Amino acid sequence: MRRYLEALDANKPKRGRKRTPESMKKRLDKIQAEIDTAGPLQRLQLVQERMDLERQIEAVGAPVDLPLG
Repeated sequence: MRRYLEALDANKPKRGRKRTPESMKKRLDKIQAEIDTAGPLQRLQLVQERMDLERQIEAVGAPVDLPLG
């Protein structure tokens, strides 16, 4: 029972507005436009955000599989 409740807690919905794949792709386009003129630190932050968004877009289509063991 403890593992079940921990799995539910780990996969509970996040607060705030839900991000759609379209809004994430729109942000990716904006990031790409900003990278060329960004300074070194801002470029690093934008690259990290791009990687995070790409991972989130991939996860949107993946089914949620809660561990049962």
